[in-house]
Amino acid sequence: MPRYFFTVQDGIELDDPDGTELPDLASALAEAHAIARDLIAAGMRSGRNRLHWRVLIKDTSGAVLVTLPFAETVAELDHIQGNRAGLAG
Repeated sequence: MPRYFFTVQDGIELDDPDGTELPDLASALAEAHAIARDLIAAGMRSGRNRLHWRVLIKDTSGAVLVTLPFAETVAELDHIQGNRAGLAG
């Protein structure tokens, strides 16, 4: 199973030294969204805006496979909530 590394950028890079074994890149992207949501929520609780942060998904060689802006995670949540509202109405 491939190992993916998640680096959080907020002006500096916070590296993931161990990585996580996941079945594929889609699973790694889901994990990156979860990381972003958790950090956005923690920021909101402390009154900090973290929407300018991002998560990089890297492979074992250090190559960046995906860059996920935190703001994209929020946009995706808005889209999902909008769809749920449409289903309820």
